[in-house]
Amino acid sequence: MRASRSSASFTCADGRISISAAMPCRAQNSSSSRVADADRRDAAKLRAIADAQTAGRIRPGDPFDVLALVIAMSMAWSPVSNVYSATADEPPDHHTRRRTLLHETVTRALTPTPEPSN
Repeated sequence: MRASRSSASFTCADGRISISAAMPCRAQNSSSSRVADADRRDAAKLRAIADAQTAGRIRPGDPFDVLALVIAMSMAWSPVSNVYSATADEPPDHHTRRRTLLHETVTRALTPTPEPSN
């Protein structure tokens, strides 16, 4: 499945579908319910996440789940958002504010919590 640039729809195995129908399509298209082929498309990103986890820079967890979370958060204002679709016509400070919020939120969510010292 890939997002269409010209409209708020997706191209799926069975043709164009609306956003509301995208979730069933995702599950139908993959036996693992993953939209991306992690071995082919996301291997370098997943390795970088795993390396950062090993180094203690990102909290533990399945690297794919971490990647999926960050992607989902980054799509909050994208053309496929089910909340608000930002456009290039908006003032630049709106985009900067959203990018800053995304960066701060991802950093807080994924930074390991220090163990309490006794």
